[in-house]
Amino acid sequence: MAFLESPRFPEEVSPWLIGGEEFKTEIVATQGGFESRNSVWAIPLRRYRLSNAMRLLQNAVATKAFFRAVGGRANAFRVKDQLDYFCTTQTGVMTPIGAALGVAVTFQLGKQYVFGGVATVAPIKKPVVGTVVCYVNGALTAPTLVDYATGQVTFAAAPPVGASVVWSGEFDIPCRFDVDWLQIGIDQGGTMIWDNIQLVEVRL
Repeated sequence: MAFLESPRFPEEVSPWLIGGEEFKTEIVATQGGFESRNSVWAIPLRRYRLSNAMRLLQNAVATKAFFRAVGGRANAFRVKDQLDYFCTTQTGVMTPIGAALGVAVTFQLGKQYVFGGVATVAPIKKPVVGTVVCYVNGALTAPTLVDYATGQVTFAAAPPVGASVVWSGEFDIPCRFDVDWLQIGIDQGGTMIWDNIQLVEVRL
């Protein structure tokens, strides 16, 4: 399976996606009714389905054309999640690759999600071209390279130990279709009809 940086999932259709994060948890129940729960995925995958977008003929046509372009389930692509597509300097974190602060010059972009005292970080692999802005200790710092295919950023010099290294910008979710047969039509009353059309995030 390949990842296609272009074309991007139609932006006129993406606002109609319904979905969100999905964890994988194994649960074993004892005879006494107690449970043992094992979280298989530390980081969830996103899953989406198309709903009311298919009521619009132009959206159905765009989806059919895009489906052909990516070859059904064969290739992954970029999707804009309208509820989660940007980082601020408060949520955009950068993790050094291969070494600690003071040594590393290459960083992986990520996004921090905080609720109460719990914070989790998701790697951002598909930032949107031209939107990434980096800061070191609050100062705007231009990297020498932003790899928009991997979400890795390289600086000319390593940020010092203890430095705050953050970013802001937009990102896409890498996804694929979860069907190889796209079923969309129009009934005799002129109403659009469709079967379950799902997208699922892929790990890169």
